[in-house]
Amino acid sequence: MPIFWSDKTEHRLPCVWRALGLWRTLGLWRTLGHWRTLGLGLLMASSLVMSCGDRQGIGVEPIRLGLISETTSGVGSLPVRIIEQLVREINAEGGIEVAGRLHPVELFVEDSEDTPEGSAKAALRLINSHQVVALIGPNRSLNAMPVAEVAQQARVTMLSPTASHPELTIGRPYVFRLAFTDGAQAKALAGFARHDLRLDSLAILYDAASNYSRGIASELEMAFEAEGGQIVASEGFTVIDDDIQPALDRLLAAAPQGIFLPSARGRWQARRLRQMGTDAVFLGSDIWGSETLSTEPALEGAYATAAWHGDLVDRYPEAEEFAVWLQSFTTRDMDGLVSLVSDALGVLVQAIQDAGVIDPQAIRDALANMEDFPGVMGPLTFRGTSGDPQRPVLVVRVEDGKAVMVKFVEP
Repeated sequence: MPIFWSDKTEHRLPCVWRALGLWRTLGLWRTLGHWRTLGLGLLMASSLVMSCGDRQGIGVEPIRLGLISETTSGVGSLPVRIIEQLVREINAEGGIEVAGRLHPVELFVEDSEDTPEGSAKAALRLINSHQVVALIGPNRSLNAMPVAEVAQQARVTMLSPTASHPELTIGRPYVFRLAFTDGAQAKALAGFARHDLRLDSLAILYDAASNYSRGIASELEMAFEAEGGQIVASEGFTVIDDDIQPALDRLLAAAPQGIFLPSARGRWQARRLRQMGTDAVFLGSDIWGSETLSTEPALEGAYATAAWHGDLVDRYPEAEEFAVWLQSFTTRDMDGLVSLVSDALGVLVQAIQDAGVIDPQAIRDALANMEDFPGVMGPLTFRGTSGDPQRPVLVVRVEDGKAVMVKFVEP
């Protein structure tokens, strides 16, 4: 069922606030422009309310958006709840303003079943049955790749909050992402390792069964060598391996100054390697996450790339506003996933407004030309890119079990 509020009073009230100049347009939080005091609206003249009603009209065309989430696996349940709530708040204020007229949002949610096949089927249902003008998701690269092909062939904009596989957007002008690419974070980490940590050699241990882990391992190898460093060992493993000890032995035999562990098993591997006596610096990617960083003593002093850190609340007003809103909605702390999900909807809202028409081609063009969108995680730009955002990459260090931001790498 779509999320769709159609009460005419709810549609008219926000027009009063626009007359008061309280409707802000930059960023999702500024787009929402929450009204705080209903009493002010009651002071407005009835003629003004009626003019807003005329502006909005009756039976206006809704804006149909599709959301593909990994709900089956449990990973996508919170992102779905966040977007559903934000859509409710947008509709409570009348909808999205397009060419001077308010249009309610209909949100259709499909479960990807956390598989590539399920994701493609979900995309086809959203495009063919529900006729959505844009898609949000999926989050995982493995699921996003087939959806990207479906969206491109249908000429419907797709925006993935977190998929980072380099090939996702290549040759697909209707496909966009919000996460920095594997190449972007690998380049940032390689530069940091060479110039800030002054490491001359690295070893890599990657998950051979993971597209993400293989891809970012390859990107880091190229980036580190481009910076003048040397990759002295690179070993793959799979989760079904009975014993990866031989691979660990080969890594340490190469005597690297740093070891890159781009997988969800990084903390376990770091523990094993410390037990084997290495004092190499551990490096990780955004897959580690806050739980990995805070629960493994062997990662003390390790460095990793990240899309989010709490210090961004002090840097960006949008981050502070979203943090306050999130506390009223859930007990979960701010992190990269929830921030990117919020920005995904905000970016689409802005693109639809900029397009001035509810048309997939126009929305795609507006998104492709977007510059300096004030997102929760900092400004992002698509203009001049191929669907990959220009956005900052953070480098954090584990100190006393907490991630401390040590580097802010501008795009």
